[in-house]
Amino acid sequence: MQITFFIIALGLCVGALAFVLYPFLRNPSQARLRARREVNAEIHRDRLAELDHDLTQGTLTREQYDEAVADLDRELVESGAVDPDAPVRAAGPIQRRVTLAATVATVVAVPLLAMGLYNSVGFGEEALTANQTASPERPDAAGGRSEHDETDAAEVRRLADQLRERLEEEPGEVRGWILLARTLMALEDYEQSVEAFEEAYARGADSEPQFLLLYAEALGEAGGTLRGRPQQLIDQALELDPEDPRGLWLAGNAAYYRGDYEAAREYWQHLLGVLPEDSDAAAVVRSNLDTVAEITGMD
Repeated sequence: MQITFFIIALGLCVGALAFVLYPFLRNPSQARLRARREVNAEIHRDRLAELDHDLTQGTLTREQYDEAVADLDRELVESGAVDPDAPVRAAGPIQRRVTLAATVATVVAVPLLAMGLYNSVGFGEEALTANQTASPERPDAAGGRSEHDETDAAEVRRLADQLRERLEEEPGEVRGWILLARTLMALEDYEQSVEAFEEAYARGADSEPQFLLLYAEALGEAGGTLRGRPQQLIDQALELDPEDPRGLWLAGNAAYYRGDYEAAREYWQHLLGVLPEDSDAAAVVRSNLDTVAEITGMD
């Protein structure tokens, strides 16, 4: 990986992170502030893991690696997305379930921000096209983006365009395609996001559950349904990790869409066993299970 490619990708990570997290930064409660920091830490660890991989593979020198880590830490602190007094670098390798709260926040906030699944009930294929409906995670959705949002979006779009140009020169950079796809999702450009996911998938990025689930979400948003290819990707992700919270959530929604309420109930009951019992996410799942019970008469 050339250092110019990495610099563009690093800037895109930070810009996209600030853009996605901006709604959480306005008058946040302490609980939401903690959730934001946990999500940020999870994303930061993911970026660090990529740097570790590049260093191990010899695509980054030690000097480039150290400089990139320092830049990443500094940019995240300066963005205000983390507490400047809190440690940013994890002491050890990424452990998916050590920071379960961060995973929960990702399940309930970031993916659903793109999908529009988290409406008042959480069900119904019509939710996939209800992009202007306000929600607790998107307080300004109904009224449009603010000037601050538009400025951030323009900057992220500029960086995304730079990354796309670099990928045209170096199309084998799988992680670059994934980063581009995720950023385009944050910009709600789902059709181009799907194209980037397809590029990554075609180059072998088919063994990571989170990639498959994000790909499924982008397809669902672009096509207005989780049937077909999105369902296949969800199933593939759960074969790799049957305990993945995002996968269980999406599988339950997909089952509900097709009228298979028993399957939806099973997926969501399984999800309850993964989530912290007193979390907001668990409360939403329990509410959805109550709705299924009302429809079917099942307890």
